[in-house]
Amino acid sequence: MHGLTSLNRLYIKECSNLKSLSEGISNLSSLTHLTLDGCHKLASLPEGIGNLSSLGHLTLRRCDELKTLPRGLHGLTSLYELDIEQCSNIESLSEGIANLSSLTKLVIKNCHKLASLPQGMHGLTSLSELDVGGCPSLKSLPEGIGNLSSLEYLYLSGTSLPQWLHGLTSLKKLSIDGCSSLESLPEEIAQLSTLEWFTLSRCDKLATLPQDLHLLTSLYYLSIRECPLLSQTIKKNRYGLCSKLARIPTAYLDGKRIHAHWHLQILTGCI
Repeated sequence: MHGLTSLNRLYIKECSNLKSLSEGISNLSSLTHLTLDGCHKLASLPEGIGNLSSLGHLTLRRCDELKTLPRGLHGLTSLYELDIEQCSNIESLSEGIANLSSLTKLVIKNCHKLASLPQGMHGLTSLSELDVGGCPSLKSLPEGIGNLSSLEYLYLSGTSLPQWLHGLTSLKKLSIDGCSSLESLPEEIAQLSTLEWFTLSRCDKLATLPQDLHLLTSLYYLSIRECPLLSQTIKKNRYGLCSKLARIPTAYLDGKRIHAHWHLQILTGCI
């Protein structure tokens, strides 16, 4: 790879017998995009990958034998997007990820053995979008995520929110899906003054919402689907929840618009 110093994009796909990459990849000084997709036998990445100071976009997808990431990832000083999907055997992510100060988007999906994220993720000072889902071994997120002041979009599927969210001062969109063990939401959600869009789906044990959620002046869209206990709470107007949610400009429960007298119509059989 010594003669490829001008190469800026490298896509390696469906190389099912590829077991390793050459350390010479560190010589690709102009590389901005690297995608490894369908390299099912790739067991590790070279440490030299951390020397790619121009790399902006790294995608790892369907690399089934990959168990961890190189420690030197903190050297990727230009990386703005990291996408890790369907790497079924990956067990941990390098702590170096927490030092990627240019990273704006992090996607981690369908990594079945991933049990934890780096504790130092509060160091991702530029992160604006975080999408984590389909990782059944990942039961919770590091508390430091609650201090990501640049985060605007947070999508979670199958994992719970950290309890401390006061630092998410830029959050606009929050989506929580398939968190079957989630019983309550942090009251701090009601303090996210920039939140505009909030969706909840398939949270079987969730029975109520933060009491002051309706006071979020920026919140204009709320959708709740397939949350049976929460649905009953709203329909019976427990804690005045139905009346409160009706104050949100656009609020839906299982596809039906919530309005101020909805619970009364339900009781009289009008819905």
